[in-house]
Amino acid sequence: MKNVFLKKSLATLLLLSVVLPATVSATPNEIRENRQLTERFNATIQYEKDLPQSTENNNNLPSKNNSTLYVNPFASLAVGESKVSNGVGAVVGAGTTKGKWITTVTSATASLWYIMVFQQPVLVSSGNKDISIGFGTAISHVSDFRPSIGRHETVTIHTATHDGVLYEQRTAAAVFYNGRPI
Repeated sequence: MKNVFLKKSLATLLLLSVVLPATVSATPNEIRENRQLTERFNATIQYEKDLPQSTENNNNLPSKNNSTLYVNPFASLAVGESKVSNGVGAVVGAGTTKGKWITTVTSATASLWYIMVFQQPVLVSSGNKDISIGFGTAISHVSDFRPSIGRHETVTIHTATHDGVLYEQRTAAAVFYNGRPI
């Protein structure tokens, strides 16, 4: 029993000695460079079909910047999610991106789309890009207070910048607005 506990403790200490320095040794310059890269990034706001609601459901897809990798580097750095809800006379959406490393800078930019049958989706509202550092959460809000009856989607552009490389993922969530709350 003692031997098993000792082996588990040593394994935990070994793992912490490898992982902890990478998360604690964030230099101000490194974070500043990641933030500047995130601030300069201008995402193309466009509608895309069949996006997952969360990047956690999207771990096996390659990132936009590094399509040769089999593992998605974005998923190791951050988690992104889109939400949309039906309110009284409104459709409200949000996109969030939460960092997993102290040196990672994340951003979220949400957009709200009206989806019509046999026509191109219409951009209704675009939220501001929000930026967060480390384990914080970037949140972008969108809303339409005079929505048309029909399907609405929130599409969020998530970014995670780490070691001077920016990774991007997109998520979406949909709701049908029928003039009254669900």
